[in-house]
Amino acid sequence: MLVKRYSKSTSLMGILIHILLVCCVKGLTLFRGYLSFLEESLVEASIASLSALHGFGVGGLVAIATATSNTFFQSRTTYDINALLLTFLLSLARYVALAGFLGIIVDTPEKVGRVALWTYLALVIVNLFLASIMGNPDYFINFYLPRASVEFLAAALLSLNFVFVYSLFARALEGKPGENRSLRV
Repeated sequence: MLVKRYSKSTSLMGILIHILLVCCVKGLTLFRGYLSFLEESLVEASIASLSALHGFGVGGLVAIATATSNTFFQSRTTYDINALLLTFLLSLARYVALAGFLGIIVDTPEKVGRVALWTYLALVIVNLFLASIMGNPDYFINFYLPRASVEFLAAALLSLNFVFVYSLFARALEGKPGENRSLRV
C-alpha cells in the first residue's frame, strides 16, 4: 500500500522537499497577480500532507520551520520588530493548528479523501479562531472567508498530490533493518 502512516524516521526527505518548496515559493515570489493564492496553498498543502503521513511531531516541526522562514523572508522588507513578531506568531499559530488537525484527526491517510476534507475544514476553523482573537469575526465571515475559500480549496486539492509525492519518498526510504536504503520505488 503506497499511502499509509509512515514512521518518523522516513520523513527526512519530505521535510527537505518542504523546506526547499517554502524557500522557492516565499523567496522567489513566483506567483503574482491572480495566482498569488497559490503561495500559501502550496505551503499549507505540504504541511497538511506531512502531518497526515507522519503524525503531529513531524507536522509541528515543519510548521515551526515554515513560520521561521516566513519571518525571515518578511524581514527583508520590513524592519519593524512588532510586525515581524506578529508575522511569526500568526503563521506559527496557523501552521501548528493545521498540523495538529491533520496529524491527530487523520489517523488513516489511506483514505485520501480525509486528507483533503480535513485540510479544508482545518483551514476554515483555524482562520475563524484567529479572526475571533485578532479582530472582527463578522469581517471574517462576510468578506474574508468567501475571498479565501479559493486558497483553502486549492490547498485541499494540492494536499492530495503532496500525499502521493511524500508517500513515494517515505516508501523509498522505508526498509528492513540492515538493508541498503537507497532510493527505490
